[in-house]
Amino acid sequence: MAWKIWKSDAERFEEEYGKALNERNKGNLDGAVEHFNKAAEIASASGDQGLKAKGALAAAMASIYSLVKSPSEAALKQAMASLRSLNPEAELDLALPYRVKAGELYRELEALSAYLTLPRIDIGKLRGMKPGELDELSKRYEEAAGILLQYGRDKFLLEDLLKLDTPQKTALRLLALSRLMKAVLAEREDPGRAVELYTEAVGYLSSIADQRYSATASKWLEKAGKSTKCWICGRDMQGEDVHFVYLPATITPYIAKRYGEEAPNMLVESGGGQYIAVCTACYTAMYNLGDAISRHYYELAMKALEDAVRRLQMEIDALRNECRARWVAGAGRPR
Repeated sequence: MAWKIWKSDAERFEEEYGKALNERNKGNLDGAVEHFNKAAEIASASGDQGLKAKGALAAAMASIYSLVKSPSEAALKQAMASLRSLNPEAELDLALPYRVKAGELYRELEALSAYLTLPRIDIGKLRGMKPGELDELSKRYEEAAGILLQYGRDKFLLEDLLKLDTPQKTALRLLALSRLMKAVLAEREDPGRAVELYTEAVGYLSSIADQRYSATASKWLEKAGKSTKCWICGRDMQGEDVHFVYLPATITPYIAKRYGEEAPNMLVESGGGQYIAVCTACYTAMYNLGDAISRHYYELAMKALEDAVRRLQMEIDALRNECRARWVAGAGRPR
């Protein structure tokens, strides 16, 4: 009986590929990627062209699970490159309840690339971004949304693996964020236009029952549409936190009765406190004046302190000179 000592390339390939599927089924994607890559290396070094084709499939599986494990622009490009090298009709075993062909998956990643490579944003920091940066980002979000709306499928092939929403839901959320960015850009010059853009954003978010951004978008819409009159200069203003702010103040019943109806939202009570509306021009003027006054008195105090230190130093020097003179005269000379 002949014993087989060496395994063929095909046997080694099947062994590594089987290990990869087993690790994948156990949820160990790191192990799956490692074995898929080993299988691909075995096939690549083989002279068997049929095995090389299987190796390309193993490399594609490795790149796809690398993308699932750690989504990044580099991982996305690698997955697309590996899929492009396959026959478009080649099927990939991704343990999904439907068949996935290489060509279809490539087209999906192509559509997803604009979305997956978008910079993630914290909408609470939008007002701190530079106008040019905000404008460019809003365009990228809108462009990615348009690509997803044209994708033409109700569900992504990798929706469950990448934990994605549906193409339409993802696109509408991107459109909403794009409108929020445009509204932040518009509100400093045209609060009326900002209201229109905020309204669009709220509409998109409501249509997908979004829980992450809806509350903030609705609050910004309400503030952008709020109008009042500045208590100090009396000018009409629109846009809370941008064109006017509320400052704490004591509002007597007389003031409330006489001026409370002069303009909506000019005198308000909130959280047990009383506030007056002040336009940002008046507010910053008072702030800068207060800052200048504080700086003036600080400089006066520092000058007085420096003068006191200087006088004290002069007195110390005088005492030191007197002691030295007495010692020289013999009063302090040792016997």
